[in-house]
Amino acid sequence: MARRSFDLLWPPLPLNVSKIIRRMEQDVETVINVLRPEVHEAKAAVDQAVLSWRQSTALEKWSSNEMPESTGT
Repeated sequence: MARRSFDLLWPPLPLNVSKIIRRMEQDVETVINVLRPEVHEAKAAVDQAVLSWRQSTALEKWSSNEMPESTGT
């Protein structure tokens, strides 16, 4: 098990403060674990939107280059 930064404190924290810190750390880990799938889903949606935008922009540029220029008549 990895050492936690608060385990290195000297003099040792009172037991109740140490428990509170451990509980807060567990709560933060729980929040991270709950939010992680949503963050991945949001990232995938953004990646897809960026890809679609790039494809649309490339198609617009290609289309504008393929269109014959007007002769002004």
